[in-house]
Amino acid sequence: MDEYNGNLVVVADGHVEPWPNDLVHHTKMMETHYKVGVDKPYSEFGEIDLPVPTPDRLTKLGKTEGSYLQWPKDLVLFDDEEMVTPPPKKKAKPHHGKGSEKGSTKGSCVLKKGSGSKNKDTSKSDNPIGSKVDGLRVECELLSYMMSNMPKLSSALSLPASIFSYKKDTLTSVKSRDISEFLTKDFAGIKVLQVYMMYLYHEYIFPLKLSHINFLCPDAISCAAMKKNRLSVIDYIKDAFLNERKKDVQSKFLLAPYHEGNHWVLIVLDLVLGLAYVFDSATPPPPGTRKLEGFNFIQMAYRIYWTNLENDKRKIKSQKLRFIQMKCAQQVDAVDSGYYVMKYMHDVVTVYNEYKDNLSEGYVQREMPYSDEELEETREQWAKYFKDNYLMDAGE
Repeated sequence: MDEYNGNLVVVADGHVEPWPNDLVHHTKMMETHYKVGVDKPYSEFGEIDLPVPTPDRLTKLGKTEGSYLQWPKDLVLFDDEEMVTPPPKKKAKPHHGKGSEKGSTKGSCVLKKGSGSKNKDTSKSDNPIGSKVDGLRVECELLSYMMSNMPKLSSALSLPASIFSYKKDTLTSVKSRDISEFLTKDFAGIKVLQVYMMYLYHEYIFPLKLSHINFLCPDAISCAAMKKNRLSVIDYIKDAFLNERKKDVQSKFLLAPYHEGNHWVLIVLDLVLGLAYVFDSATPPPPGTRKLEGFNFIQMAYRIYWTNLENDKRKIKSQKLRFIQMKCAQQVDAVDSGYYVMKYMHDVVTVYNEYKDNLSEGYVQREMPYSDEELEETREQWAKYFKDNYLMDAGE
């Protein structure tokens, strides 16, 4: 995991169980830990190391759904608590805490991240729900106000098959915690990216009839999804590619936000030319390159796609995708990669939507970071779209 600030981030939902015998998996409980049942590890944090490995050698959070773990008490947030950065640790006293006598208590596991390039003010709550967040622009401030009065929000988010290259429409949900992290400018999770992709579709792609621009779902192709079931990820990408053969107008660009190692990159796939443009806001200096596991899976899916093309179409395409590293805006704050990917997608959809040649030759290159104004404009777009379409119109 990248270390970038001193804040806490929620990595899983779960519950705290009583432990009358002070044992977990026949292992003695540490006094500074709770016995935590993991109900739902968040997919984007599946590769996080467990604070205490299990006796059956589980070491990663993503593999622990339904399991019981030892988790540090100061990194467990209960439903009736706000998430704040804890004060310096004091010597722990022997006690069992919440959930130790009357049964399980629901809560969430959180992880404290290390120091980084831009430390945020950790004296404030990380959770704007129920408290005012300072320094917000108009739409974000309105969203924060609404959320302060709707602290238990869980808003359904439909992911249409035609937009996200699924076989059928899929339903997920955006929770107050997702919006909390967005409003506090914390790391953008998958749900935040999905909402922005819906914004781009309804604001530009559909009204402008940009049928040659489509998306791959970031949840379906994430590194966590690959760790869980790599073949299903290859199938999803392969089916999305093969589906292009059936269209009257083949997609020029498939926008694929990809999450690995607590970092987002945008992969823009051009099946017409057999190219994959990589927009990475933390590009390693030459001659280094970021070797992402997702590249291999996309390459496998493309190879299957190519072999299923008619012979006359194969001749104009390479048997392998050629990945091209784009010279694009570079982030300063390590938590900003998701917002940079949102901005990259916006640029492709609004500026380069009719570009027919090699994008790397026509893209206006820059390495300067996006300004605060540019990033705030992206956040305002997200906040207005979500507020108007998922809060104001909820239930209509």
